[in-house]
Amino acid sequence: MEWTADVSAGDWLRDRLDVGLTAGMHSVVPRGFDAYVRVFHPAGRDRPVGRSWPGLPRARHAREWEKFQADTPEIDVQRSTWAQAAEAFGTTMHNAQRPRRHDRGPGPRSRRARAA
Repeated sequence: MEWTADVSAGDWLRDRLDVGLTAGMHSVVPRGFDAYVRVFHPAGRDRPVGRSWPGLPRARHAREWEKFQADTPEIDVQRSTWAQAAEAFGTTMHNAQRPRRHDRGPGPRSRRARAA
């Protein structure tokens, strides 16, 4: 592969993308391929050592989160499989799984915490 400042080589992709981030996967993955593969990002769980996460939604508990972050608590990071994450939420993994359904924790890297 060779770096180039000329991005016109990727113009063919523009017509294959749906407009808008809410348009589904084809807003970021072009249409027109015979097959697609789903790649799950690494799963894991973050937990503060010796204490709980502040409450959610984050906006409602802003003072708790500010104090929590000012204390710079030690965070235990545990890698896990998506099967373990599914089991923790009382379900199982399958070929049509949506990882977002298992990203519900209150930790700072969870989707709910970032959205608040």
